Amino acid sequence: MEGPGGNLEGTLDPGGNDGPTGTVAMLRDVSDRVERRREFEATVERLNRFAGIVSRDLQNPPSIAMESHP
Repeated sequence: MEGPGGNLEGTLDPGGNDGPTGTVAMLRDVSDRVERRREFEATVERLNRFAGIVSRDLQNPPSIAMESHP
């Protein structure tokens, strides 16, 4: 859940097996984890673009040589 205070992850425990004696709610801030995931996904996207460029260049090496030596 994303809110104004950051990203939260929650867990509800309805109590023991003896019957409902209460509910425990736990929340934790996972903002750092979300930010690292976004950075990771951006890095993967950049690497995929780079790999595509290199792949095209390797498939057609004479055009690279002609571009660098007119």
